[in-house]
Amino acid sequence: MDETSRKLVDFTQNLKFEDLSEKTRHGAKARILDAFGASMAAFETDSVPIVRRLAQPVSSGPSARVFGDLTATSVDMAAFINSCMVRCLDINDSCVFASGGHPSDAIPAVLAVAESLGVSGKDFLLAVVISHEVQCQFLQFVPVEHRGWDQTTNVALGCAMASGKLMGLNDEQLHNALSIAVVPNLALYQTRTGALSMWKGMAGPYGARNGVFAAILAREGVSAPDGVFEGELGLWNQAYGGDKFPVDPPTDFANHTFAIEETTIKTCPIRTGIHIPVYAAQKLREKIDVKDVVALKAELVRKTFVKWVDKPDSINPTSRDAADHSPHFCIAAALIDGNITPETFEKKRYNDQDIKDMIGKLTIELPDEFADETLELLNARLTVTLKNGEEVSASQRWVPKEEARNTTREKIETKFHTLVKRFLPDDARNKLCELAWDLENLGKVDELISLTEKK
Repeated sequence: MDETSRKLVDFTQNLKFEDLSEKTRHGAKARILDAFGASMAAFETDSVPIVRRLAQPVSSGPSARVFGDLTATSVDMAAFINSCMVRCLDINDSCVFASGGHPSDAIPAVLAVAESLGVSGKDFLLAVVISHEVQCQFLQFVPVEHRGWDQTTNVALGCAMASGKLMGLNDEQLHNALSIAVVPNLALYQTRTGALSMWKGMAGPYGARNGVFAAILAREGVSAPDGVFEGELGLWNQAYGGDKFPVDPPTDFANHTFAIEETTIKTCPIRTGIHIPVYAAQKLREKIDVKDVVALKAELVRKTFVKWVDKPDSINPTSRDAADHSPHFCIAAALIDGNITPETFEKKRYNDQDIKDMIGKLTIELPDEFADETLELLNARLTVTLKNGEEVSASQRWVPKEEARNTTREKIETKFHTLVKRFLPDDARNKLCELAWDLENLGKVDELISLTEKK
């Protein structure tokens, strides 16, 4: 077992529920409830009906249920389908360090394992903290997307470790799960380049499924390659040109701020970085009559938007998957409509002429003053020129970690009810909230899934 693998195995084995502070537990519960909201809101959206058709019912052996219709299927397939649901609307949590990802892609997969094993809410809560920590430790140090790789690997890794914890794997088995999660799951960043497709929302869930399957194989006795990170043909040499990265999970749990306390909880179903110019557009909208706009300039962070400013699929998106990653569309929609919600995409606002006209007035600049900023600190400035020649501006500064640390129960529940009220009755939604905030006292996680049943 190489050094990086040993650190990840030791962290997973050593972390206990008692090591989690009240703040960490609150952060985990918040993101679990947020994941339920994102998943149920996507029940009938785009790719979700397609993947739900893959749920072949099972009548014996280990199984887990699909959110919404409660079909009992294989554990790894439930993991994939439910994770696709949480990712579909691009409104689940995110984190960005050396690279970016969506750690809650793994939450439904970890829940599928938890349901199949009949474990407690306390065990599930701990496993979700492990999954988030492993993923974010990887993303903090490894420039995944900047070297041309996608998010599948880190989701598979986090999900394998969390699943292995729930299964009670020993050190050797857990290392085998880790290796099986990493070795076959290098994914190309072409997923998020050019014309975006449905696969953009499935790449992370695919990793989640594979992480679950890796842990199942390891539990049954499958051995796996050693040196997965530092070996001669391991990840660092093969994928990163020999550069080695200090993936270093905590050992002093009492003085550590866990990643699950700091991931960004989105307010709009769009790419994380685009929230900043959207917030600026909402401020600007209050100062003007949008009918008077003759020109619109957006000054944005270079590192975040340089790949998008001149892409045809961003300037003229023709699908949900392109539009929710398009700064052009999102700025125009926020300025005209005041907000961006799942209904924005259901109505295909990206096809409407008023949106196209506003995009036609928009220029995006990447000024030097924002050149060194990343998603740990973001600024945006929007300026319109009106018919009378007047220029009006609005700015937004955002530190995601600061906002994440102050995530309140009220904020999470408001978002949850807003997303899910069309799909679940009041009593089911209220009960799901109640159980999520009291997870450590839940005997089994089954009731959480039962409450998602779409009437």
